[in-house]
Amino acid sequence: MGRMSHQMITGSKNDDMQNPGSTVDLDRFFPLIVSSIANKISRGGSRLYLRLFGVGIIEWRVLYVLADNPGSTAQQICNRIDLDKAAASRSIQVLERAGYIAGSVDPSDARKRSLALTSSGRILHDRILKVAMLRERRLLDGFSPAERELLLNLLKRMHDNAVRMDNYDYTGARDPAVRAEEAVMHAL
Repeated sequence: MGRMSHQMITGSKNDDMQNPGSTVDLDRFFPLIVSSIANKISRGGSRLYLRLFGVGIIEWRVLYVLADNPGSTAQQICNRIDLDKAAASRSIQVLERAGYIAGSVDPSDARKRSLALTSSGRILHDRILKVAMLRERRLLDGFSPAERELLLNLLKRMHDNAVRMDNYDYTGARDPAVRAEEAVMHAL
């Protein structure tokens, strides 16, 4: 992957005064590696599913959420697969027009629509699932069952860390208790 300078990443020459000209080893930079893997999986899956089934990766994700959680709302789908509402809305429209999912107004809240697979949506889901499981096996080829379990647990922890990372205050205006804890951790 190569090396990238701090200036290229931040756009500033002055952000790292203690170590000017520092670089990131892109072969060891976790955010790049994880996003690269995710992009390869998504792009490859989307091309394959479009070719074989006429739906892309986002439509597939909506289908598997609804197969697992019938009656979900668009917002619940977004929350489950970490998808922005516009992308989810487009995919839901595509699936509804194709007759793979159907929506009904929630009797307790007319602003909400519950979504569910139709019988043809269930058939499509089951067909794609076979290919998706084969892709997963190929992705994890060479990993022992113990390694797969370890990797899954590590990725779940990384996901939790990513949530905390997104909520972190990088401006320095953090809570004083958090700064004190960080100072103690830095001293260790």
